Amino acid sequence: MKISFAVVSLVAALVLPGSADDTELGKKMEELNEHYKSIRREDDPAKGAISAREAQKLVAASLNMTPAMLTQMKDGPAKQNALAIYRQMMGQSYVLLCQIEQAYLAKDMDKVKELYDQLKSVRKDGHDKFIEK
Repeated sequence: MKISFAVVSLVAALVLPGSADDTELGKKMEELNEHYKSIRREDDPAKGAISAREAQKLVAASLNMTPAMLTQMKDGPAKQNALAIYRQMMGQSYVLLCQIEQAYLAKDMDKVKELYDQLKSVRKDGHDKFIEK
């Protein structure tokens, strides 16, 4: 599947807050990043589960937001495709965060690390695909 440069550029704004840090979505992404760091470092299963749950809330709240860059874009297929890709990536992140919470609750720290690595990979793939270098 070929993705146009316009879609790639637009989705970059969706995946990272970038210069839109002052938007509601940008602020949520900054807060989400703090929870990702906490999950990566947390050895206490109870605290880790709470952090994963808080990250889930942020992802869910961000799912139907429209990034600032897209509000300026003309409605049409490219905009709809960019939004669909954004929702897909956020959905993947949400599922992984739920699985991370379950692993923390089961005190399976090896599984937490494995799932975090998957989450990190999803984020990296999104950045590689959608951020202009």
